Amino acid sequence: LSLVQKTRAKMMNLGITADPAALAAYEDLKMRSNKRYVVFKIENSHVVVDFDGAPEATIQDLLERLPAQEPRYVLFKYPMPLGERGVVDRMCFMMYVPQGTPVRMRTIYPGNARPFKSALTGIQHELEVDRSTLVDADIQEKLRKTITDA
Repeated sequence: LSLVQKTRAKMMNLGITADPAALAAYEDLKMRSNKRYVVFKIENSHVVVDFDGAPEATIQDLLERLPAQEPRYVLFKYPMPLGERGVVDRMCFMMYVPQGTPVRMRTIYPGNARPFKSALTGIQHELEVDRSTLVDADIQEKLRKTITDA
């Protein structure tokens, strides 16, 4: 096994779990209109809420708040325009792993994304984002394409 595979296997054995407050924040995001996104981080073997964004927040607002060299999980309500029918919010799970992230964190977050995401019902789309390669328009286009292709 490579060093990355060994590290990933080791992290999966740590039993990282979702904090009940993180699950409650997701349910609140899904059911209410008081937030645009919730950002999560892994802390002490638990996925916990890091911060959230107001209903009028944009992807650019989110990018400005994300750390430059630390991964995060992001749940984002993307407002998808439907022409004459208006706009509908689509729930997107984003795994944010910026370039320059230490190797250990690069394995912990992707290795625990699936178990965390499986605890959340109603995720419609999944994206991987990187601060240095995606700007606001690129993220929106990728979300729009993912939503259109679904």
